[in-house]
Amino acid sequence: MFSSYATPAKHWRARAKEALAIADQMSDPDAEEVMWRLALRYERMAKQADSPLNRDTRSRLLPIGSNVLPR
Repeated sequence: MFSSYATPAKHWRARAKEALAIADQMSDPDAEEVMWRLALRYERMAKQADSPLNRDTRSRLLPIGSNVLPR
C-alpha cells in the first residue's frame, strides 16, 4: 500500500493533496465539502503516522474508527 512512498505519512499527505485538487475541480458545493473533509482525514492520518508511537509500525496503522488492535 505504501510501496511507492518513503513513509506512510508521505502516502497520506499525497492522498490529501490529490483530494484537494479534485475538490478544486468540483462545481457541486456538497461534493467539494466531502473532498475537503476527506483531505483533512488523510492529513490526520499522516500526522498519526508521523507520531513517535507509530513510526516504523506500518502494519499497526488502523482505519479511523477502528477498534480492532493488531496482533
